[in-house]
Amino acid sequence: MAAEPRRLRCQDLIRRLPRFGVVVARQRGSRIILLEPSTPGGTKGRTYPVGCHRPTVEVSIPVIRAVLRAFEIPEAVFWAEE
Repeated sequence: MAAEPRRLRCQDLIRRLPRFGVVVARQRGSRIILLEPSTPGGTKGRTYPVGCHRPTVEVSIPVIRAVLRAFEIPEAVFWAEE
C-alpha cells in the first residue's frame, strides 16, 4: 500500500524529483523553478514555481500535489518512493 501524503521539507522534495526527470532550473530569492527538460540536459520544457524560503521549511500537501499534477507524476508512485 502506498504511504500517506505528508508534508516534506523543501530539500526532501527537491531530492525526490530527479527520479521523475524533474530538476531545479533556477532560483531567485525564495522562488525555485522546477523544470522537466524536453530533451536530456536541456533548459526548455515544463516548469513550475515553488516557494521555498529555507531548505528546511516544510512544503504543504496541496503544493506537493500541484507539483505532481504539473509534471504528471502519479501520487501513488511518488509516495511509494520512500
